[in-house]
Amino acid sequence: PEGTIIPAKGFVVFYENQFNARAGLDPLAFSLSSAHGDQVYLSTADPAGSLTGYRASVEFGSAENGVSFGRYLTSVGEDFVAMSGRTFGRDHPPTVEVFRAGVGLANPAPKVGPIVISEIMYHPPDLGAADNTADEFLELRNITSLPVPLFDPNFATNTWRLRGGVDFEFPAGLELPPRQLLLVVSFDPDNDPALAAAFRAKYRLGPGVRLLGPYRGKLDNGGESIELRRPDAPQTDSGEAPYFVVEKIHFGDSVPWPAAADGKGSSLQRINDAAYGNDPANWIASPPTPGQGGNLNTPPLLAIIEDSSVDEFKLLSFTVAALDDDSPAQHLSFSLDPGSPAGARITPQGMFRWRALEIHGGHAYPITIRVTDDGSPSVSATTTLTVTVNEVNRAQTFIETREKYVKAGGHLSFATAVDADLPAQTLSFGLEDGAPAGAGIDPVTGVFTWSPSLAQAPGSYTVVAWVADDGSPPLSAVQSYTVHVLEPTATLIVADVLLVGNSVQLLWGATPGKTYRVEYKNALDQPAWLPLGEPFRVETGKGAAAYPRSGPTFFRILQLD
Repeated sequence: PEGTIIPAKGFVVFYENQFNARAGLDPLAFSLSSAHGDQVYLSTADPAGSLTGYRASVEFGSAENGVSFGRYLTSVGEDFVAMSGRTFGRDHPPTVEVFRAGVGLANPAPKVGPIVISEIMYHPPDLGAADNTADEFLELRNITSLPVPLFDPNFATNTWRLRGGVDFEFPAGLELPPRQLLLVVSFDPDNDPALAAAFRAKYRLGPGVRLLGPYRGKLDNGGESIELRRPDAPQTDSGEAPYFVVEKIHFGDSVPWPAAADGKGSSLQRINDAAYGNDPANWIASPPTPGQGGNLNTPPLLAIIEDSSVDEFKLLSFTVAALDDDSPAQHLSFSLDPGSPAGARITPQGMFRWRALEIHGGHAYPITIRVTDDGSPSVSATTTLTVTVNEVNRAQTFIETREKYVKAGGHLSFATAVDADLPAQTLSFGLEDGAPAGAGIDPVTGVFTWSPSLAQAPGSYTVVAWVADDGSPPLSAVQSYTVHVLEPTATLIVADVLLVGNSVQLLWGATPGKTYRVEYKNALDQPAWLPLGEPFRVETGKGAAAYPRSGPTFFRILQLD
């Protein structure tokens, strides 16, 4: 839309209804395809609306229900992949209107699991001049604490599959137990027992390691893409079951991928099963360990934390629970991923604390909590929650509360109150009945002014100011001021207060040869000022006195002659 501006380091979100409204279309005319995937293009245009040729684009496949796609930076570039949380700004909304109020947030980590590709033997040592496809394998691991059916429980014939360099459909009814592995190979282990026995002997596999095959095609020795896909519920219109990508690994045979896995006897092994897979930084080359996973240290189990809301300036505090089911269990430590709001903290033991400030009101913040073990290699798990900060109308703040001094015939002016809310409320100001003649306050700015006339008797006057805002709910406050009117011939002393170490130092412009006395109060509402030491004579143009910082709070200086 015209006038759209994306703030620095900020976001903008466009919703489906905006496209249809702009084009004058039926509300259901525009949508992105969750069943087949889609493409989105962002193009620049000149003032006449003609495209300039500069554009950014993304392409994505079938989408799992409730899962968004987002840009993720890897060690070698960027991917546009399924996210572990939605960050449009208003998640779990009570209404569509609330959902469309989201303005966007930083992306969370990619969605990983529940099944990952944990080891790839794409180029076993050649058999002379022949390519050794019999010793290829893909290892899959269930990284969760629950069994994962590799089929749609409601449509058992719709099973998980591998696509890309090789094709394979998992058998109906297959379930992978928690933390368990299986291997997909190039041959049929059920109908070729001799080849299966040779494979088990080569890699020293126990009888409990499940072998599945054959996959069609072969793993390219030069590298290629392997996708693990999962079926979604069939579409009501076509009956077709969309398949979305659970995991995609585009490996290579040279840097930045470890080259030792290219025919030299090593396999590609995932360093952290819980971390994003399509990144060479998460893979090493090592002697093959099919059936062991290569990564024997399993990620911790982190409890899911529900989204929450908190009022401005209220403390949000909770303890995160996690456990490690390795034997022996590893020591766990908690941390926050980058992108958490300023001031949010979590202790290594899992105690989270955040006090949202005024600037946070009216916004939602994704917070990704990570738990890391001290295994070798160290592995971690994350969970993301969204905290919505509620706007709270706060009472106004009187910025000036001290006693005031003015000479008869002089002028007194000072600001009274401000509003600390963001956005600031509209304030109105006034004085209570009983203010001295001539005293007033600007109803818009809150500046108090008074020029006592020579006819007004010297003495102490009480002025009560009030301020009100237009917030929800509307709030108001009052403040009482004591104004001391002095004789026209009185000398008003301007003093500086310095805090130096453990002392309070008073400095003022003095008349040489005059006598001064410092007086004090511990609270402004005390009835009388009390002398602080004996009067003393000042021989120069600068008076000075020092007192312990732990002593009185309020001072005044009187010239006695």
